[in-house]
Amino acid sequence: MHAIARAGCASYVRFMTPLPRSGWSRAVVPAVLLAAACSGSDLVLPDQTEPAHIEAIAGTNQAGAVGTMLQEPLVVRVTDVQDRPVAERRVAFLLGSGADGGTVEPDTSLTDSDGRATVRWVLGATQGSQQVQAKVVSAVPLSTTFTATASAGVAAKLEAVRGDGQTATAGSELPDSVVVRTLDAAGRPVGGITVAWSVTGGGSVSATATVSGPDGMTGVRRTLGPAAGAQATVATVDGIEGSPVTFGATAAVGEVGRLSIEVQPATSAQSGLPFSRQPQVQLVDANGNEVARQGLAVTATVFSGPAGATLVGSRTASTNGQGLAVFSDLGISGGPGSYQLNFSGTAVEGATSGTIVLSAGAASGLRIVTQPSSFVAPGEPFPIQPAVQLVDASGNVVAKSDVAVTAGIASGGGTLGGTVTVNTNTSGVARFTNLSITGDPGVRTLIFASSGLASVNSNPVDVRQSVDAARSSIAAPGTVAAGQEVQVVVTLRAPNGDPVPGIAVTLAASGGQATIGPASVTTSGTGEAAFTFASTEPGARSLTATAGEVSVGPVTIQVVAGPPVASETTAEVPDGRRFRETRITVQSRDTFGNPVPTGGATVVGTIVDGPNDGSRLSTTDLGDGTYLLVYFPLFSGDDEVAIELNGAAISGSPFRSRVRN
Repeated sequence: MHAIARAGCASYVRFMTPLPRSGWSRAVVPAVLLAAACSGSDLVLPDQTEPAHIEAIAGTNQAGAVGTMLQEPLVVRVTDVQDRPVAERRVAFLLGSGADGGTVEPDTSLTDSDGRATVRWVLGATQGSQQVQAKVVSAVPLSTTFTATASAGVAAKLEAVRGDGQTATAGSELPDSVVVRTLDAAGRPVGGITVAWSVTGGGSVSATATVSGPDGMTGVRRTLGPAAGAQATVATVDGIEGSPVTFGATAAVGEVGRLSIEVQPATSAQSGLPFSRQPQVQLVDANGNEVARQGLAVTATVFSGPAGATLVGSRTASTNGQGLAVFSDLGISGGPGSYQLNFSGTAVEGATSGTIVLSAGAASGLRIVTQPSSFVAPGEPFPIQPAVQLVDASGNVVAKSDVAVTAGIASGGGTLGGTVTVNTNTSGVARFTNLSITGDPGVRTLIFASSGLASVNSNPVDVRQSVDAARSSIAAPGTVAAGQEVQVVVTLRAPNGDPVPGIAVTLAASGGQATIGPASVTTSGTGEAAFTFASTEPGARSLTATAGEVSVGPVTIQVVAGPPVASETTAEVPDGRRFRETRITVQSRDTFGNPVPTGGATVVGTIVDGPNDGSRLSTTDLGDGTYLLVYFPLFSGDDEVAIELNGAAISGSPFRSRVRN
């Protein structure tokens, strides 16, 4: 044996060294042993019954549910250096990573005659990859690893973890998440289970469905609905014990934030009267939940509607213990139309009411819609008869018929004749038709009254002789020069030809610019009113005088241009030619620049400088305010032409005329 060993040492080493075995079991150990044997004179071979390697034969890379036994057993095979099975060797099976809670049954096993050891593996509670390591205790430790994939188990139960019974302000998120756990029948967590989430009482959850994690837990964030009170969050997994799980929550009222109109004012009302349905205004939080706060003053104002409206009654009401402000006698005084009210309070957002259609209130007074004539003749019916309207306290028209209205003399004496009592028509108007006043001349006022209503007085009525337009006249010149001020006299006469004194007269002109003064003149004892008239623009002016309701005229004044003035007179001076006639046209104008339509002025033209210096121009008066000047230049060059009107230089003189060959 020793001889064989010595003889075959080299070849044996060559044979053993390259064996493709992992670890010390197949390569390192034989090499060391042989190296030691070959170093001496005698060759010592290793014990060929010692384990050299361990190999997983079956059971690795399986899959199963957490907490369950894998379908196949775990089998290892232990062999020596020549791959021969090693029996009666103990193999330990140790739980590795991810196998928390799992077991190996049994945890140690002796190899059989084929070198095999077999156990069963119950997976741990953690989903994902799990490992078991098989070890053989020997001179050189040997091991191999089994791997399995643990999936979620079968969910059998749903339970609440946390989040029940929380309280937060309505509309806000609960402080803690709402969490459930999914378990199998043995109470172990089961991941990968879809949980459906829903709410009652309003609000929302962060997700309508979530999936439980490896620990079986999953949850959502819960936002409460705007309504205060009880709300709930419901977690559901169909078909398992404990489902659904309900988490209760309380939505609390927030801080006061705004006003809300609990009871709207009546949609229709009469001006000046309280609403038939009075408004009630509630304090609420940002979500509209009622806030019980006492003593906040709520003030009503007119928000929209016809201008000038005001509120009647108590405009401010304080909130009671429930935060409700109740108005009692609020109303609107204003013109008919559609209105809205605004309600406001300190540090809160206000509220605007619905539309209120306002109509006139009950009749409370009278208003004269047509005043009687300012001037009336004694004993004669007023040219303009009065009309009186029923109105409410706000001055709105009240359309009520058959209300008797009586006229009388309030001041100035005399007797009121005609039908003095008239009933209102369907529009609430009493129209008088034949009122007259007899008595001495003078100023009167009338009074109109009706039972239970405030009376009203008329404008002054001047009782005197009437003005006859046909007998009255305007005296004015037929022609006046522009800018000339003349007198215009208006004379008023009665139908019998007598002058009418004490009447205010105005005078107006049409047809162009005119200045008349003063604005109004009262006739003298002779019935005359004198005015001044002037105009700077030529043309016809039509003058009309007005005395009360009577018009006198018209008469016409023709405004013509004034006398010519040199400073406004103009000329057209062309360039000339030698030995040819040069014609210059002069237009005379008055002081306002108006062309003068007549001749008669003295116009002289002279060459005052230039090659034709000293030449005098011939002048022809064309009779229409224009003048023709002519001269024959003998030499070429620039002539300066001086032109005078009535001895004064006209506008632009001297002029330049360039004489060419």
